[in-house]
Amino acid sequence: MYLRSGPCCEELIEPIIHWVYLGDGINRCHFEEYMRAFHATPLEIQYIRSFNGGVEPQILVELRSKYGPDRNFTCTSISAAFRKLPRPSIGSSLFACSIRLRRWLDELPSVLVKALRRLKRRIRGILPR
Repeated sequence: MYLRSGPCCEELIEPIIHWVYLGDGINRCHFEEYMRAFHATPLEIQYIRSFNGGVEPQILVELRSKYGPDRNFTCTSISAAFRKLPRPSIGSSLFACSIRLRRWLDELPSVLVKALRRLKRRIRGILPR
């Protein structure tokens, strides 16, 4: 019920439940995977803080042999905050377009008058007197 109360969209609920309760894998990611996800988000990163703890040398050797030497195994938790980037609303976009259109319409009579004067001069130059 918690997931349906708003923290995620409907399409993600079943995959999350499967991953957490039914999947074979550990339901957490490596530090590097979190960082890639954080930096791939369209959200603006406010901050990312990682908290590191000690890992016994023998355990660190086992982890690196199993998952690779380039993994960070000292991170015990991550705190991150993101902000949704503001997008202009359709109302403000329509308002801006209406202002530009109004200015264009206000200038249209003078533009047409100038064009008609030029046309009139050209016609006078062509027609015999």
